Order: sequence, then C-alpha cells, then structure tokens
Amino acid sequence: MMADSRNNGPGTGEERARRRSRRATLVSVGLAIAGLGLGIAASRTRLGPTIGGSDLSTGWAAAGVVAILVVLGFTIWWLRNGIDEIERQKHFVGVAIGAYGYMAGYPIWFVLWKGGLTTEPDHQILFTAFLAISFAAMAWQKLSR
Repeated sequence: MMADSRNNGPGTGEERARRRSRRATLVSVGLAIAGLGLGIAASRTRLGPTIGGSDLSTGWAAAGVVAILVVLGFTIWWLRNGIDEIERQKHFVGVAIGAYGYMAGYPIWFVLWKGGLTTEPDHQILFTAFLAISFAAMAWQKLSR
C-alpha cells in the first residue's frame, strides 16, 4: 500500500509529523472546549418547554443534536484528511475492539437484569465503557507498533 500524501506539505518528514501532531492537538482541545461549553450551557439554562418532565429543554436538545452532528462531521473530515493510513488503521482497530466490548457487554447485562441479578442496563455506562475500551485499544495499538 502507498502512504497517504494528501496532507504532506513541504519540509522533512519530521516537520510534517510535527505539524500534523500540532493540528490534531489543536482540534482535540477545541472540541473539548466546545463540548465543555455546550454541557455547561445546557445544564444551566432552559430555552423553553420540556417534553415528559425532562431536565433538558427541547430547544437545548435540538441545539445539542445539531452541535453534535456538526462537530462529528468536522471530526470525520479532519481525521480523513489529517492522518495517514497507518494511523487510520489503528483507530479502526480501536473502535472495532470497543464495538466488540459493547456487543458482548450489553446482552450480558440485559440477561442478568432480566434474571434479577443486576439493575437495568444504563446507556451512559455502556457508552462510557465503549469509549474507554476504544481508547485503551487505540493506545495499545500505538504503543505496541
């Protein structure tokens, strides 16, 4: 396979890697700040009526969905154009391992809940576990190769 050269500008390989790393860090920090800001704003403000007694107003819920989709689209575009195929493969493996963890974890938790051995499956715990497993697998990929 040939290396992806779309983001390789002038300079040595080390300079290009430094620029790519700096861009990735800036995007990550920017997305974290945007997420923090949206989370704080959503937790402190009501923009209108809620549905079903929810703590989150319908206006903030709609704004949150739009923000998530915009940030996700930008992130996908950025990763597609900002990393090479080797790095992309490491991300793919990490997400696949996280998905396997989710595909095993949810049914097990569901069956245990139906059997009266545990509480109902919690979507926040499952999502957080998926992310933690994915990030751990990506880190393992990066450190082992």
